[in-house]
Amino acid sequence: MAVRIVPTLSAMAEVYRLTTEGGPESPRFQRYVELSKESPVSGYNPMTTSEDALSTVEALLALDAEDKAKDTANHFAEELGLDEDIDLSITVATPGRWTDRLATEIEHRLGGRRWREIVFWTGEETDEAALRVATTAQTVRVGWALLHGPPRRVKHAAGQEGLAAALANGASDAPAEDEAPESEGADRSVAAALDVFADETELASRAALLYGDDVARQFGWMPLGVKPQAGYSYCRAKAAEALKTSSAKELLRDAWTPTV
Repeated sequence: MAVRIVPTLSAMAEVYRLTTEGGPESPRFQRYVELSKESPVSGYNPMTTSEDALSTVEALLALDAEDKAKDTANHFAEELGLDEDIDLSITVATPGRWTDRLATEIEHRLGGRRWREIVFWTGEETDEAALRVATTAQTVRVGWALLHGPPRRVKHAAGQEGLAAALANGASDAPAEDEAPESEGADRSVAAALDVFADETELASRAALLYGDDVARQFGWMPLGVKPQAGYSYCRAKAAEALKTSSAKELLRDAWTPTV
């Protein structure tokens, strides 16, 4: 078993340095189209906010991000017991004309789209801690997809993301990115929503459970009575608790969920 990081950063840095003059006929877009035939770059946004995107790509290159991501992914692939060769890549996505940040993240994490990509967002933190967190979480998602397919039920989305967040949080000294204020009431609301909607298969229900009612309303989905990010906080805490008595390999193999 080995994880390979398919390189995209150097090539996309070259793309971003080309002019956009001419729109779809510009040197930049034409080179991007050519590159997309041979590299996993479909998650990049070559024609929007190019200066910020280039800065983020260059910061990742300076960090030697692809080699570091390979080391982290291989470490956790072994810990998770993955036994086949895996190709991952780094994507720098840019919110804007073609990309809604939240919708893209939900599809990437829960919808089974481009699940072999480690996604960074233009202008956001690109230090080693952020790289470890993003790579660790995505390795868990890839492992889940390989063993069970992308999570189609609410309980499986909760299990995948809880395990991803718990392992990623353990891989970094920084606070968890989805941290929500802890409260007994919030925990009860998530547990109640899981009890009712555990076997629902709609992406809307998976996202509403993890992201909370504010996000559900933003997309016109039915709210489940969950506070913002409380689902992630609850599932991460339950996964961290489960990891005290079971290995990550066992939890992944058994498609662990935070349901009773």
